[in-house]
Amino acid sequence: MFQWARNTVGKAGDLAIEAGGLSGNIATADQGMTGTANGHFYGSKAQEVGGTFDLKGGGATMVGVYGAVKQ
Repeated sequence: MFQWARNTVGKAGDLAIEAGGLSGNIATADQGMTGTANGHFYGSKAQEVGGTFDLKGGGATMVGVYGAVKQ
């Protein structure tokens, strides 16, 4: 299980890692918005990850993408 927490954005969740990717449920810190995050590992040794997330709640929707490269 991968723990995703980012204080500056205020999202947290548990993402399951399996079959070359990750997915799971996420929420804002105050639980006012909930949704999902999905992603895939890329590169010959899975050194990169990229994916999408979406959150809904309180009449608002937040959609975004993320990516990272192992240094």
